[in-house]
Amino acid sequence: MLVGGCAPKITPPDPTGKPRIALESDKYLSGCPAFFIPPVEGSDGSLKNETGAVAWTPSFHTGPVPGGIGLQEPDTKQRYISKIKKAEIENQTNWSQYKEIDSSGRPGYISNGQEIPSSLYQAGFVCFLLVWRSITDAGFDPYQGAEPSSVDALTEGLEEIIDMTAVRPGDIVFYDFDNQAGQYGTYDHVAVIVDVTGADRMEWKVVSSIGIIENFKYGAKKTRLGTFKSIAYGGDFINWNSNMNHWTPRIFAVPNK
Repeated sequence: MLVGGCAPKITPPDPTGKPRIALESDKYLSGCPAFFIPPVEGSDGSLKNETGAVAWTPSFHTGPVPGGIGLQEPDTKQRYISKIKKAEIENQTNWSQYKEIDSSGRPGYISNGQEIPSSLYQAGFVCFLLVWRSITDAGFDPYQGAEPSSVDALTEGLEEIIDMTAVRPGDIVFYDFDNQAGQYGTYDHVAVIVDVTGADRMEWKVVSSIGIIENFKYGAKKTRLGTFKSIAYGGDFINWNSNMNHWTPRIFAVPNK
């Protein structure tokens, strides 16, 4: 909804074809089986995610793949679907009922430093892998065949956009919630921009993989760019860390190469 009579931002056709990245990210919002949320962060394991979201996992690799041994490359959407279906049981009522069998998978989480289940039986996408898949699914390869191992690594080969009027669907937004480099690098989250309607960039729409139960549960979601703040600061979270409300998004473009 536009407030105060602001005119929508008109985005001209993109001759580089980068809106395809936005279209590819949208594909992760539907067509996937529903799954039960792991018994962490306030869930008892009986809470079921919305149908259509891709599961979040704390692992980089989520193996095995059919015919493979051990850890393989990050999931594709279709492999994720097949692994979740193999792990489910009929009339399932709880997360703990997922089956650990070869070539199966289920949502994973970390408890006391341990990944549950082991990455061998996990399925899904951390945020930077969903974005990476969206970029490569659209036919771009700024990473020259490499797979990113962190959110920071995803910036390699991209070009930062300084002029916000130049932002278009298919560009990539990086979040540094605490405005400082941490154990895993500078950036804490990443998403694909899919809609740049309106002058307020915090109202632009993004698609990303979110591992937060409070509002979005686990999975791929379409949200406002400015969702990740407490309500008092224009975000959507009740229990958001007050020290993480002052971030500024940095937006990068995938080069047309």
